[in-house]
Amino acid sequence: MVPFNVLTATVTDIEELLNNGTLTSEVVVAEYLKQIDRYNGYLHAVLAIAPKQLLIERARFLDQERAAGRVLSPLHGIPLLIKDNIATHPDLGMDTTAGTLALVGSRVPESAPCVAQTFPPLEVVDEADYRKLQAAGAIILAKANLSVNVPFAAIGLHMPTGWSAVGGLTQSPYVIGGKRWDDGFGGHSAAGGSSSGSCAGVAAGFAPAALGTDTNGSILMPATRHDVYAMEPTLGLISQDGICPISFDFDSAGPIARSARDIAILMDVLVDRKQAKNIPNGTYTSHLTGTFDGIRLGVLEPKEWHMPAIAVTPNKEVDEQQDADVAAAYESLKSLGAIVKQVEVASLDELVVDGMSQIQRVMDSRFRQAINSYLSKLEGSKVQTLDQLMQFMRDNAKQEMPPESPNMTRLEMAAAFNITEHEYQDALADMRDFGRRRAVDKCLKEYGVDIILGPGDSRINELYASAGYPMAVVPLSYASFNGRPLGMCAVSTANQEGFLIQFMSAWQAHFNTERQLPTWIGGDPNGAAKSEL
Repeated sequence: MVPFNVLTATVTDIEELLNNGTLTSEVVVAEYLKQIDRYNGYLHAVLAIAPKQLLIERARFLDQERAAGRVLSPLHGIPLLIKDNIATHPDLGMDTTAGTLALVGSRVPESAPCVAQTFPPLEVVDEADYRKLQAAGAIILAKANLSVNVPFAAIGLHMPTGWSAVGGLTQSPYVIGGKRWDDGFGGHSAAGGSSSGSCAGVAAGFAPAALGTDTNGSILMPATRHDVYAMEPTLGLISQDGICPISFDFDSAGPIARSARDIAILMDVLVDRKQAKNIPNGTYTSHLTGTFDGIRLGVLEPKEWHMPAIAVTPNKEVDEQQDADVAAAYESLKSLGAIVKQVEVASLDELVVDGMSQIQRVMDSRFRQAINSYLSKLEGSKVQTLDQLMQFMRDNAKQEMPPESPNMTRLEMAAAFNITEHEYQDALADMRDFGRRRAVDKCLKEYGVDIILGPGDSRINELYASAGYPMAVVPLSYASFNGRPLGMCAVSTANQEGFLIQFMSAWQAHFNTERQLPTWIGGDPNGAAKSEL
């Protein structure tokens, strides 16, 4: 009997079993492949798996290295999922499609720096090379599904989160009956997006951890719906190179896992040390104190932070439960000795100028330039410009878009948007000024707190996205309405990932300690599914 459960095992759990000789990486890889084979036909969390022979060779090589006493990092021999808008070299046996059929068969010139091309043989040349997933010994198991609408600036209005032409519609392993099409594109039955497959895959036991990306809630939303820990670091702390872009003013990769320690381990590998600050002793794992000592929390009133109806069909039962569960968590934090203050931040209405959000204005203004630059570097691609990509989507609309949302309105808006350099710089400056000086930093200073904490299902993403600041997601509870998890989001100022990791470790020590397994990971979206756990 295999001595670990793919649904509950953390990176740390597997690391211990590998270190004491109970497991081999070859066996670990095989178990996760079995889980993917068993459930991905329903979940669509993964859209490509590395060739089995390559995975076996990689695992055996790492097992031999471990037996020889050469262990590269806590990730040595650990399989991971990588969101499919993050470049992985063709030698890994998988395309990088960002979810569109237009990029199937195209070749990226190299892996994204955070992944790195060191597949086999593996050789770490210096400390800088270690700061890559593969150079740290990780095994890139599969590419995770995603919302194709996000890499391409939301191709259609009300496109469901978690949909891609290559991968299909990502389903949550927690939600009974699957995605309801009358529930809003990000409704309570949705897996959330755009890092839907990364989060659903970890929740469903396809890998113990994953790498996603966040532009404006793209990790936050699915993480809160899948009972996982997650982080988006300060903008630029992880290299943006090799990520199919929306906007370099927002895009960031970030780790997703089942524990705070696993997040810290991944951050230690992913972060560009030339950009990093405030890392005592050189590691994020040094912040895993498990206590709230020294952390001052500013908490938001949950009733004032409900998701907008355009994104999530209002549900009074879920809203009331989230409000109550968040309020109860605040009281528990106080009883645990944390310093907790009720806070308010600047109104998000300040981001709206001439009827348009500055976030959208900044994002759309450089979208065409960013995507054209990315596409032009691909080899063997069917498309090399945004216009060619859009024409491909029109010509293949039945495959590229779900029948419930057969339009490219949002993509067309972004593609056509054009402002002068001066107008862009003004919008960027105003957006950053809001997110930093007027909102997050002002709140932290005015109330004397280190972290702003609020419900994950909310517009809190507009705070950290506008500022380019770090955020962390922690699990909270489960909605009685349909079993979907609820989460919390913590935001801080630039380069305070250490504080956030300390908070995550303390949260894990005291909250959500009896976590529920996903009970709905087989069947179809109409409800003819079976629970096997």
